[in-house]
Amino acid sequence: MVPSQVTQDISPEGVEKARRLVRRSGTPFPPRTHAEFSRFFDGLELFEPGVVSVFAWRPEAEDLAAQAEGPVPVYAGVARKP
Repeated sequence: MVPSQVTQDISPEGVEKARRLVRRSGTPFPPRTHAEFSRFFDGLELFEPGVVSVFAWRPEAEDLAAQAEGPVPVYAGVARKP
């Protein structure tokens, strides 16, 4: 399982910008906190580094993060059934 989730924890401004873009498509998305998103991994074997900002999964992608317009407000995690 490899889900990701928009969050206001990292960048409330980034989420608002994303909402404006998504609103045009008519597809709602609920931002979740770290705790709300982490519960989706209950009962699964969570791989390191755990539920973190998407850029923490590929630290070598720091160049991409630097090119982004501010922090990317997305958590991600990777897990499997034990």
